[in-house]
Amino acid sequence: MTIDRLFHDLSDIIKHRSSSLRCFIVPSVRAYAYSVSAVVRFAISLLYSSWVISPFARISYLIRTIRGFLEGLPCAGKSTTARYIAEQTGGAFFDEDCDEHPADYTFHAFIPDGSEGFTAEETALLREYGTPQPGGIVVPLSRLSGELFNKALKFKIYDFLDWQTERPVMLRKWQEFAERAGDGVNVFNCVLLQNPMCETMMRFGMPQEQSFEFIRDICSAIAPLEPVVIYLKSSDPAALVRSALPERGNDWLNAVVDYHCSGEYGRSRGLSGFEGYIAALEERQRRELEMLPQLPVKSFMLDDPQRDWNAAYSKIGELLRGKDEHYNRTTDVIQF
Repeated sequence: MTIDRLFHDLSDIIKHRSSSLRCFIVPSVRAYAYSVSAVVRFAISLLYSSWVISPFARISYLIRTIRGFLEGLPCAGKSTTARYIAEQTGGAFFDEDCDEHPADYTFHAFIPDGSEGFTAEETALLREYGTPQPGGIVVPLSRLSGELFNKALKFKIYDFLDWQTERPVMLRKWQEFAERAGDGVNVFNCVLLQNPMCETMMRFGMPQEQSFEFIRDICSAIAPLEPVVIYLKSSDPAALVRSALPERGNDWLNAVVDYHCSGEYGRSRGLSGFEGYIAALEERQRRELEMLPQLPVKSFMLDDPQRDWNAAYSKIGELLRGKDEHYNRTTDVIQF
């Protein structure tokens, strides 16, 4: 990269993205640099290429387009880390419960064509609020109320649709995301591994191979976007869950225990209570880490980043900065 290009991009950052940078840049650096000798200008370029500027600020400069996916078990720090990366790079963060998620359905229903039980007026409302899809219509449940909401809830994506109907609807969403995605930094939480695994493994009790096939199809659809997966591995899931209880509360714990133990996976293995929940999480993580190196995405695993979040964030900055380097299908393991 030439120094001329450097200053051109620096001025662009200052003009358009200064609010997202967490670094110090001398306002008159461009005017000054062009007046100094080539030796001094070269020294300035070396200074810039060092870590005087924070790694995340340099990501926003060096990487104009990236799709980052934070994955791992509950309470591992996925949403916090994803939000932090987005803030530091000036990118967009999409949490798992985002109403207008560009790649996933969070609280939507898919009403197949010919579904019975809806009045003409209700059908008209579904068409008004929904988006036509092959074989039916996708409707945001947040737009519905009363009896229509109760009727549509039976067709909720995740939780109620049968897999034969649900799989193509979810995969089509990913394909549309890949087709429409433009430039920019997008950071996602949970949608690439956790949500598909909860559905295929926990709800339907599918073997690992079927989960892998579905997730591989998702990754193939978004491969042109060069996705990067950062996996936050947990060596002690039970301790992480307990540490999050003061904030999340017992209602949350009871809900996740019930979900994991009452689904097909939990029922078929006789899981119950907190211990059953943790056993399900440990097996899910084992499967995810086994399949991750086989997926057509670049991935990094941070081993217990909770031990030192400052070091973890610094390492993530380095990893993303080098995302265009030689692609290695083997998941890199970062320990702290």
